[in-house]
Amino acid sequence: MMRVLHVLDDSIGWQDHVALRQLVDRWDASQYQQFIASPPGLIENRIGDATTIPLPRVPFAGLLTMPIMRRMVNEHRIDVIHAWGLRAALSTRAPIAADIPLVLHISDPAMSASQLKWLRTISRLKRFAVACSSETVRRHLIEGGLPPQLNVVIRPGVDFSQISQWQKSDTRAALGLSREDLLLVAGQPSVRGGSPFESVLATNLASYQLRSLRLYINGVSSQSISWPMTQAMLPRRDSLISPPANMPIEQMISVADIYLATDRDDSDTTALAWAMAANTSVVATATRAHAELIANKLNGLLVKPESYKSLSVALARCLVDRTSQLKAREVARGHAYECFSVRRYASQIAKLNENIAHGVQAGDGIIDAALAG
Repeated sequence: MMRVLHVLDDSIGWQDHVALRQLVDRWDASQYQQFIASPPGLIENRIGDATTIPLPRVPFAGLLTMPIMRRMVNEHRIDVIHAWGLRAALSTRAPIAADIPLVLHISDPAMSASQLKWLRTISRLKRFAVACSSETVRRHLIEGGLPPQLNVVIRPGVDFSQISQWQKSDTRAALGLSREDLLLVAGQPSVRGGSPFESVLATNLASYQLRSLRLYINGVSSQSISWPMTQAMLPRRDSLISPPANMPIEQMISVADIYLATDRDDSDTTALAWAMAANTSVVATATRAHAELIANKLNGLLVKPESYKSLSVALARCLVDRTSQLKAREVARGHAYECFSVRRYASQIAKLNENIAHGVQAGDGIIDAALAG
């Protein structure tokens, strides 16, 4: 039996929560015993049969975490550590010195120079690998100085059966939507590139032709500071959607008509994968990360952000082009079936574990799902 310790830090996003649950649920309990070490508040409920161990959340927590990690590794005879975040990886450096293999999950390609420096330091240790959610992530890490053989592309898993359940449920009714309403879910762009109001302005402009357009921006609810200003920028007060607090973003994407990504720099693309799988039309900026999954008017609509003074105007044109959207989303769903299998994701992470545990090159026997066909 392989004993795996998952270590979390505050940088963990919804996509990492989803991936962690998939591993706990899909790995055979007779072959894997899983432990989760997390600061308080990052995990609300128990995840499957995994044993949860609290970590301190105080200044200089890494100094306190290292002896805890060392004790956990020895007490539970850990074979492999999965770090869900760079700080989580750094906090495990004491047990790594004892030759415990480490897998670091990275889904966001944007890393600062200092983060890459720390990552290069960790990469010098024995039996280390990075599970990259996309080729864009892998390319960024290689450009940042990580040896190519340590970076393995493993596409995220999307739960098609869960999507089907949500689509058959009363989710849209719970959001106050009628059959005629078009739900637009927009990703919250990072501060490094893109304005959170570009999606609002694009919605405003598109609403002149699509009067039934309703908008939800990931992270913006009726309790948010930006809610009144965002609401005032839309044609009707009810144009802005505030979902129940316990409704995950992947559920919103699964019942949406359009998913909008307005980042001007490379960013995590897991939301695009869920949209493609859910038959939700994708409108996005043509960043390198987005273009890795989306080809313009083939399986989504892309806009080159540098080509327009007002990106919102170009995005609005795409939002009202429902004919192109409906054609593209059928192709996108087929691509999603080929690339984003949960079973494949879980088995490839398991294979990565075996490789580094036995001193084999990290990517041995692992083929990028996007290239497998």
